[in-house]
Amino acid sequence: MKSMNIGFNKIYTGLSISPSCVNAVQVQKNKTGWELLRWAHHPFSQDKLRYSFQKTNAPDFKRLATAISDVMEPMDRKSSVIGLALPNEVIKVSIKTYKNLPETDAKIAEMIAWEMEKALQLSPASVRIDHYRPKRPQDASAPQRQRLLAAIGVEAVLKEYESLCSELKLETRTVAPAALCQFNFYTHVLPTSGVIAFSGLFENFFTLFIIENGQLKFYQGIKKRPDRNYYLKDIHRALQFYSQENNDKRIETLYIGSQIGDRAKLKPLFNRLENIKNDIPDESRLIDLNTHCQQLDKKLGLNNFSTAIGAAQSLAFAMATPLDKLKMWAAKLKGPGTR
Repeated sequence: MKSMNIGFNKIYTGLSISPSCVNAVQVQKNKTGWELLRWAHHPFSQDKLRYSFQKTNAPDFKRLATAISDVMEPMDRKSSVIGLALPNEVIKVSIKTYKNLPETDAKIAEMIAWEMEKALQLSPASVRIDHYRPKRPQDASAPQRQRLLAAIGVEAVLKEYESLCSELKLETRTVAPAALCQFNFYTHVLPTSGVIAFSGLFENFFTLFIIENGQLKFYQGIKKRPDRNYYLKDIHRALQFYSQENNDKRIETLYIGSQIGDRAKLKPLFNRLENIKNDIPDESRLIDLNTHCQQLDKKLGLNNFSTAIGAAQSLAFAMATPLDKLKMWAAKLKGPGTR
């Protein structure tokens, strides 16, 4: 893959697919952080699309192709490269803990694939694996088990989406689950010290990340019916489980990002959680709106495009030079409120 400089004029396109809609955005870096240039939204007015981890979704692909064509129409098509966010049902994400890890990424992927073969009866050749290895704590001399955040998808299913995009003259440079793209968008406002949690809400899925001093320690993704009360109960159970498994370690603040509904209605709901503060980040702190996008928040809510924006930002990182990546990580380390 060729490396490309992240300049202020470079435009990155993010496309997100969910059961009820397809969203597309274009963003670019500016002097203060990120800027949203264009957005488009295509809702499915009738039955929602259904997605699967192991089964292909061919019957719904005609509707999906129409939706993607619709949202890409107002985009600047000088570049056909996109970052693609797929439904959480399509790509499984998990935290894996090991006593020892191989030295190379290829060997690590082989190890995870071998586990998948045992657990899901999937051959290594039939799956695609990506992983992120958090940095070890400064006190690396103490015996520590090493953690990996792994994303696993079935090759035939992922290729189906990539082939559809290719037919529409789009090149999918990055493919990731919606959960990680959404988290990528909000991570810029999360503190890098203390013990905090982030929960991402989707139509029929929720995620919970727990981070200690900037290190990812826990992840859980659960498919649920779209009922906010159920989200609250399950998030509460997950927080309790983490606390019990970690010597009653106290989580200071729960941050919430929602792909659905009105963010203003979430605050009273999460205020019902006892003994934990909650914070629903203002998305306008994370990205500037171009003059053409000023009415977005009044129409659909900027939060509804967080996954598509995160996919575009992931694309920017994938296309960056090593120096650009260092600059981007340095910007994150400045703390909340930076972009």
